[in-house]
Amino acid sequence: MVDKYVNGSIAGDKGTRDYNFSIVKGRHNVGLPQSEIDGLGLKQSVFFPKSMTRDTEGLAGDKSYMATAHFAVSSVELDVLPALAPTVDVAVLRDLGFKVDLGKGSVEEPTTNLDILRGFSPWSSPTGYNRVYVGSADGWVYAFSCENLEVELRTRLLAGRTISHLKVANDKVYLALAHGWMYALDAGNLDMEWRSRRLEGKSITHLVVADRRVYLALSNGWVYALHAGNLEEEWHTHLLMGRKIAHFSVANGRVYVLLEDGEIYALDAGNLELLWQTTLPEGKRTAHLHAGSN
Repeated sequence: MVDKYVNGSIAGDKGTRDYNFSIVKGRHNVGLPQSEIDGLGLKQSVFFPKSMTRDTEGLAGDKSYMATAHFAVSSVELDVLPALAPTVDVAVLRDLGFKVDLGKGSVEEPTTNLDILRGFSPWSSPTGYNRVYVGSADGWVYAFSCENLEVELRTRLLAGRTISHLKVANDKVYLALAHGWMYALDAGNLDMEWRSRRLEGKSITHLVVADRRVYLALSNGWVYALHAGNLEEEWHTHLLMGRKIAHFSVANGRVYVLLEDGEIYALDAGNLELLWQTTLPEGKRTAHLHAGSN
């Protein structure tokens, strides 16, 4: 493999610095010497991949820091790890549209900009296990104690993937990925129980767990009901196909859907058939929806 470098910059509380990053593989982050991390004023993150320890080649610490990195015309929020020299994972560059061939040592910059504001994925409310469950931006799932916020469990099962939704119910952690896959993990130990690729390639915009079902709304307006135990599809409807769903809730045996244009629908939660519909008065547009305890 040919050594290859790319120019970029890191922004922190104390300013922005330019670096010549060595392109590496398999870390999903940026590495900087600790002196540079301190000089930039980067804030420490509570997350640190379990596989990244002081023994990991090229790394020089056991902490991670939050920062915004800029490469070519694009930017990304990510973790910075202490390292012996500036490094960037090839996966970060490819996420931003770079064409990288490490074997040939070639790097082609993207022609259009892309900003990836990762932050943290949705997180859960405390459950019967007295834990708060969090999905991090790089696909790790954590269970924190509600008493002291110490990490009790973690899994890298979905490492490198983008978690778009996370809900905890029925002693399971339900996860929807950005590319449409669904996972159900055991809330007690974070082991995988079920997964479904039924909606692969679809964009899930809303996820609600109620009445032993997982209800999903897609960006194209389709609505699905999956069995909460095994993620098998039970029902789906294209009644709202092509419409933009703004809010989605389930209560009292009904699925309530609000569209961006102000229309409100109530579907039977058992079979997703239409029960009734109405519109906000005087042409008002949708702002919020709350139904029952959801």
